[in-house]
Amino acid sequence: MVLQRGPRGASVWGHSPKHGDKIDLYLDDQHSGSMTVNSHGIWQGVVHNPGGNHGYILTASSSLGNITLKDVWFGDVWLCSGQSNMHFLVGDLANATEEISDTSRHQDIRLFKAKEHLSTTPLTEFTRTNLRERWLLPKAATVKYFSAVCWLFGKYLSSHVSYPIGLIESDWGGTPIEAWSSPDALQKCTSTQQHLSPCLTSCVGSDHTLSTGEAILFNGVQTQVGIDNLSTFTSTGSCGICRKLVKRNDKAIQCDECDLWIHTRCTSVDNTTYTKLQNTNDQWFCQNCVAPCGICSGNIHNCDPAIECDRCKTWIHNSCAIVSNDEYKNIQATNCTWICPLCDETNLSTSYSSTSSGIEINNIFDTLRNNKETHTCSRHMYTSKITMVSININGLRGKKLELQAYLQTENPDIVALQETKINNSIATNELIPDTLGYDIYRNDRTGNGGGTMLLVKTHLDSAPVKILENGSESIWSKIVLQGKQHYIGSWYRPPDAPLDQIQLLKDQMDKIKKLGKANKQPCIHILGDFNYRKINWRTKLNKDTNTCLNGSDGQALIDILNEASAEQLILFPTRESNTLDLLITTLPGQFTDIHSPDRLSDHDIVMGTLRCTLPRKIRPERTSYQYSKGNYNQMRDDSRDFTRDKYFNGHQNNRNVEENWIMIKEFILGTTKINVPTKILKGKQSIPWINKNIKTMIKRKNRTHANYKRNNSMRIKRKWQELRRNINKEIELAHNNYVNNLIGDIKQDSKPFWKYINNQKADKQGIPPLKTHDNKTADTDQQKS
Repeated sequence: MVLQRGPRGASVWGHSPKHGDKIDLYLDDQHSGSMTVNSHGIWQGVVHNPGGNHGYILTASSSLGNITLKDVWFGDVWLCSGQSNMHFLVGDLANATEEISDTSRHQDIRLFKAKEHLSTTPLTEFTRTNLRERWLLPKAATVKYFSAVCWLFGKYLSSHVSYPIGLIESDWGGTPIEAWSSPDALQKCTSTQQHLSPCLTSCVGSDHTLSTGEAILFNGVQTQVGIDNLSTFTSTGSCGICRKLVKRNDKAIQCDECDLWIHTRCTSVDNTTYTKLQNTNDQWFCQNCVAPCGICSGNIHNCDPAIECDRCKTWIHNSCAIVSNDEYKNIQATNCTWICPLCDETNLSTSYSSTSSGIEINNIFDTLRNNKETHTCSRHMYTSKITMVSININGLRGKKLELQAYLQTENPDIVALQETKINNSIATNELIPDTLGYDIYRNDRTGNGGGTMLLVKTHLDSAPVKILENGSESIWSKIVLQGKQHYIGSWYRPPDAPLDQIQLLKDQMDKIKKLGKANKQPCIHILGDFNYRKINWRTKLNKDTNTCLNGSDGQALIDILNEASAEQLILFPTRESNTLDLLITTLPGQFTDIHSPDRLSDHDIVMGTLRCTLPRKIRPERTSYQYSKGNYNQMRDDSRDFTRDKYFNGHQNNRNVEENWIMIKEFILGTTKINVPTKILKGKQSIPWINKNIKTMIKRKNRTHANYKRNNSMRIKRKWQELRRNINKEIELAHNNYVNNLIGDIKQDSKPFWKYINNQKADKQGIPPLKTHDNKTADTDQQKS
């Protein structure tokens, strides 16, 4: 903090329950004065500037104990107050990026921002009123949300003086001057009633005192620097997310970058992670200011030049991604692509750190790595999350292009589809191309409607679980994460299903429990449409009558989840006012970012992120010889020289057949490598007609849908519906143009056309699960071999 350097010194005061007790003040162990606690439990003294140009340690000592304030400077303290003009933020400036990046040059400034708070009486302190904030260093995350006028004024002063500057922001947009005045001050004014604004007139009584009202504000700023009660410490400041007071007995963590305290209940930090953070050197990353770089061991601040890969959803420093400043500008301004060094994918990014309003990461706080570990730029990196999505598609054939665009843009790891309404006459590749990189499992309904499908990214090494097929409309797969088997299911329960159908889910969960180790909780994740309209998932009661449910209304499902120690995480409506689409898991503490990003039918998409650790696989490279460009004249000359000088040199009869074959083979491979050019091939995991414009439109649509879910505004809903229609038209047009271009060039080069046709019809069949000699099931490729 900064105390006023002169001329009268800085007033310091505090509370103590012990009347008459002696209080001693010290600056860097130098005694600065003594005072006594009065009958009201208040003590007050003056601290003078010693003249040094460094931060001091201010200590108040009494018989009850000591309180110490560190990094206390002496300089000029300025109060910046006003309405919306003063509230205008640095982050909203036209040159916000330049101003935010310049904060490191002004570390002699300290910032204090008073929280907005209503009061009917003048305030003398912050601690007892929910206004408690703290002094902050000027960093990117703190300056961004500070008053632009106040910051620019302080920066100008700092460059012209040789002592620290303290800036206090206390503003509230649209407030009249009367709202900042005490009742006593208003009473002294003449014709008070005539000059009061209409919103305040009704609040002024006959005795000219103000009653509590929405337009009444005493944004109380301390005129003195207070040291709180010597016997108890009540607060560390307000939470950076919920903005409520962080008390001493609250579980909270502090960001080292932006100095904000965060309640653990406002984050994804559970009790286990909280204990781990206390006892180890693990790090977590604050959404307000930093994100981890996917390659180096450093952090990406929201003003650092960085780029996010659209494929693996990882932020990377420009220097780590080997992207120059000119390339960085070209990527933002044009359709230029870049290759991510983690997943080796060519992509069109739309997220840039130095030009965006902030760094966005799905999990707000995540234990990522240990400080003692050393990290290299290895391509075998680790991901810290798996994104799961549930979509009631309501007819896959009619929405295949829209689904393909969503999968390429958002790139979820696991997708559960319900009501696919397809049969086995339709090839999977006709609906979802293998270029998207999914292993696909299907359970088609034999009659009309229904059907489920499960998509799992190929790098997760998934396998089907045939033992769980029991006649229900579900499909299951399993993956291995951190040595544990995770079972993922896509479920659909029709609205008119009989009561006993949900018992098939209980049968499946019992089988999974038997497959695992005894006394161990299985890892189960179920996504699907269960069509229970009457469940209030917050209270587990009937949402219409607020009474207990019966079996057909969903009590049977709740009983199954309780018995399996599972939890349902979706608490918001997914179709009209009903929560039909569910996410059920036995690991609720590891899920974060539960929300609905968009919808592809009359059901909202349901999304959740599972925190985990697994090695990221790199697809193998393949060398292709371009024989049409080979130097065959040189190869003929080399062949003549080989046969004359090496092979038929009089010793061919002394070599056996194997030795002669090895000699011939090595010659052929050697001359081919020298005289035939090659290129490195990798399977492209992308759809060629999904361009950067479509990706940008989809992300805009997702933001609009999120805004509609928050505000429930019909105007925003109509805007989202219009965006969805336009995107569907754009996707269909881009797809048709792509196919027409293939047909138009078929005479010159027919290979791309037939490759497209074959990909639409071919399905990867693979080897089904096999039985071992001890009647166990071999699911993985290694077990099958």
